[in-house]
Amino acid sequence: MASKSLFAALHVDLFSHLSKSPKTEAELAAATDVPVNRIVTLTTVLRSLGLLVREDGKLTNAPASEFFLVKGAKYDFGDYLRFQIDGQMYPFSIS
Repeated sequence: MASKSLFAALHVDLFSHLSKSPKTEAELAAATDVPVNRIVTLTTVLRSLGLLVREDGKLTNAPASEFFLVKGAKYDFGDYLRFQIDGQMYPFSIS
């Protein structure tokens, strides 16, 4: 489920929100329109994967996340991961 957590973060543009400035979970929830309890769960997983770090009580991107997962970054792989890999692993279907 680590990959699904990464894809969920990419879908709400979490890494780009953190690139602008470090944020608390409540600030991220407001920026992404995701309930704070879900943001806490998501950021806990992302921290355990080494994609986020906590500094002075706020979350920020780890260096690799900043380089590869922020929209518009020089080496932005977020869209590829979100549209290509996520779409193959977790296809969207309406039942």
